[in-house]
Amino acid sequence: MKEKMEKNNRNEELLMNETKVKSFKLFTLSVGIILLIFLSISVISAITIKNVVTSPSEVEPGETAKITIEIENILNDDATNVNVALDLSGTIPIAPYQGSTEESIDEINEGDKEKFTFSIIILPEAAPGIYKIPVKINYEINGTRETKNGTIGIIVNSPPQIRVSVEGYLIKGKEGKVEIKIVNDGLSDIKFVSIQATQPVSGATINSPLYEYLGNIDSDDFETVEYSIFSRENSGSSLSIPIKINYKDTTNKDFILDQILNVQVYSNEQAENLGLIQSPSNTLYIAIGILILLYIVYRMRKRMKKRKAQGA
Repeated sequence: MKEKMEKNNRNEELLMNETKVKSFKLFTLSVGIILLIFLSISVISAITIKNVVTSPSEVEPGETAKITIEIENILNDDATNVNVALDLSGTIPIAPYQGSTEESIDEINEGDKEKFTFSIIILPEAAPGIYKIPVKINYEINGTRETKNGTIGIIVNSPPQIRVSVEGYLIKGKEGKVEIKIVNDGLSDIKFVSIQATQPVSGATINSPLYEYLGNIDSDDFETVEYSIFSRENSGSSLSIPIKINYKDTTNKDFILDQILNVQVYSNEQAENLGLIQSPSNTLYIAIGILILLYIVYRMRKRMKKRKAQGA
């Protein structure tokens, strides 16, 4: 009985020791996690980019702009000797303008924000698009030099400029061809271009599909659409055709151009007087002239053959 009690006591003692060991390990692990979290927070930069503003928001090639970067100190320590630098090296078509790519300030107190402004110029040959600019921030926290790297973006774009013209004419009572030309006069390409025509209110009928998809039109290029239009005898001297052109710029912004195109309409007599068509009488005269000419040539050749035969 005594031995049994001693054995139970030993088991209880071992169980208590094991519990103490587990508790100690758990305490050690908790302390380690807390320390790791503290160290992680310490490693996190006390300086962060809070906001970036580009003025204007979209910059054209060859134009200047200002980039304002707002820096915030998010921890409970003051940051001193703060330096912000833009990395414009490499193939980025952006250069500093009347200034430097670096700005500095003595101190940013805990919880405070400071703004750093840079003047830039977009190179004239820059293609439209979104460009990433690397940013490096250096500062000191409690005597320790820290570095934070980031990236900001700037949109280089030129507003689309398209010009629409119509080529061709119509003659009353006949079907004619009219060509609509869409020219991209801007510095940027345009995409997903389509044209939607509307039937004239009166005087004519468009016999071609009213909708045409043209695709992309590069800068300094054009696309054309041809319509077959029948002009009635009672149509006026000018025909109005409403059209709507839809397209996107390089940043996928939608644009719509509504325009009314005017097509000149002539009577048969006007067209003949302007030399646009030949009158039936003129055609007959030309045919008769050709026949007379052929007859004269025939007679001359016949005489030449007769003379040769007599000479032989």
